[in-house]
Amino acid sequence: ATHDAKTRHGMLRTACSAAEPSPPPVPVCEALGLASVRQLSELFHSECAALGGRKLHSHFEQWLWSARAGVSEECAPVIPHPPAAEASTALRRKLVCAGMSEEAALAATAALEQRAKALAGRLACARAAAGPQQAASEVRLSGSGSGGTVTLSCGGESVVCKRSHLEKLRALLRSGDAAAASGERLFERRAYCVLARVLALQGGEPRAGGMQAAVGYRVFDALARHHGAAFELFASPLNARFSSFCSAAPDVDRAFGSVGSFFSPSLDPLLASGAFQANPPYDPPLVAAMGERMHALLASADARRDALTFIVIIPHWQDKPCWRALEQSCRCSAHLRLPQAEHGFFEGGQHYRPALWRAANHDTSLFFLQSAAAPRPSEASLAALRTAFRAAPSALEPPIGGAELRPRLRPPSEAKGAKVRRRAEGGGAPVEAPLSAKRAALLSRPMAELLAGTSGKQRRQARKRLKERKRKAMRKDPNAKEKCVMSV
Repeated sequence: ATHDAKTRHGMLRTACSAAEPSPPPVPVCEALGLASVRQLSELFHSECAALGGRKLHSHFEQWLWSARAGVSEECAPVIPHPPAAEASTALRRKLVCAGMSEEAALAATAALEQRAKALAGRLACARAAAGPQQAASEVRLSGSGSGGTVTLSCGGESVVCKRSHLEKLRALLRSGDAAAASGERLFERRAYCVLARVLALQGGEPRAGGMQAAVGYRVFDALARHHGAAFELFASPLNARFSSFCSAAPDVDRAFGSVGSFFSPSLDPLLASGAFQANPPYDPPLVAAMGERMHALLASADARRDALTFIVIIPHWQDKPCWRALEQSCRCSAHLRLPQAEHGFFEGGQHYRPALWRAANHDTSLFFLQSAAAPRPSEASLAALRTAFRAAPSALEPPIGGAELRPRLRPPSEAKGAKVRRRAEGGGAPVEAPLSAKRAALLSRPMAELLAGTSGKQRRQARKRLKERKRKAMRKDPNAKEKCVMSV
């Protein structure tokens, strides 16, 4: 059965903090991982120079995420080995299209795979040998003046972060892991691990990060209010809206609210019912794997007659098999297409770049994948989502708990006496208070729909209140009939 907001949020917090304690941070291992992926990036730039120098970092980031689709690990590996066959095939195809011969393209991908094997082995040995001394390695923080950015350094590798995002990490640490929140040095070590891992996952290049983009706050809020989706399946502590989420690196993110990887079978009970938002890295093999897992979870929900909803946000890839699989799925109850000019995203590198927001560079598709028992999205809720996508944030907001945005129903006694509040401006006549989005959506629906499911007595009382409100308005202003605000 579906859970209410507090029960669902409580389950998430339990999965995050009680089920498994946060592992001790090992900054030197994260520094080694960052140095290793940068070495692999240098080889990629030399072997794949035919792709063009200006966007080579984007091609490398794309190859990394495609390669990780074939690695069955709880955490997305910094250096994927062995890389997925589809990743090497796609890279060879790109190189041939850029003018390389088949033999040269095959040699380039083979060199990448060989170097990835060596670097992954070295990194695995370092993690296995890490002990208390490595975990206690010092992280140096500089540039901690008012405003601007700070730099955290360890093992010869530095990462940059805005002070606002560092404070966000501090807030998530306190809410996610009370035991780990003690001590500024421990916080700095944990923060360095998160920042270094995010940078390593995007290829060690600050200009990259397109795979880490996130939707705006108003989109999160609209999904939570209208559909109960107050949990992200693909996030990080740096771009998460809510204090609990799934992430690609739960080993370093757990103390900041991660409950694990979306692909982890251990999360099946948590994903048995409810509504979840998925904005994965825009990599076709990864999106295909996500779709397969979602369909398996939806089939299980149907067998239990549970209500389960996945709201998927990906580019409008009409030519990609993974997009067509979602669009043509029998589980797809709604598809919203957002034109490129009408929406945007948080920067993937929002925690170190000057701008938080950027305009979209493609049309976006929003799919609702649902079990049979899940409530279908209404036209009003889809319109609210379209409007929310247009809203660009002006500043970073603190993370919130999922239960804080779920719809709240007032007690009957409180709803019975509810009135539209009016205020006088400048001593003039009373004016209507601004309509909330929820009330505006109610007012746009027919009376018969609003009264559906109510008793005869409730319907008579609602009609009586509406008539009385109209009479009062007409006595004050003969033209005020259309200005009346109905309270249902």
